[in-house]
Amino acid sequence: MKRFLMAYSEAVDLLFRDKELGIKVIGKWTRTEDRETLESSYEYATNFIERRPRLPHKAIENLITLTAETDPRAKGRKAEEFMDLSIYNDLEKSGFFKSLGR
Repeated sequence: MKRFLMAYSEAVDLLFRDKELGIKVIGKWTRTEDRETLESSYEYATNFIERRPRLPHKAIENLITLTAETDPRAKGRKAEEFMDLSIYNDLEKSGFFKSLGR
């Protein structure tokens, strides 16, 4: 999982640093060459994707709340019970995320 998180983070960093490469990749996978569509897709992606891949605590809380509406076992559960940020925290402490984009 650590290697995946590192590779994903490096890819996201590259997406933000190299717009033309990002547009080229989007074009490859969407099979389009329309520049306006590619520009729009790139802008959407860079506005939507978080530069650091940390799952928002609030997102898990919202899922628990929604689940509790149909499954009583979810009531009273805490987001921390479902989150393991140890790999992310280790990468943060090691300076990995700060080293991206140099």
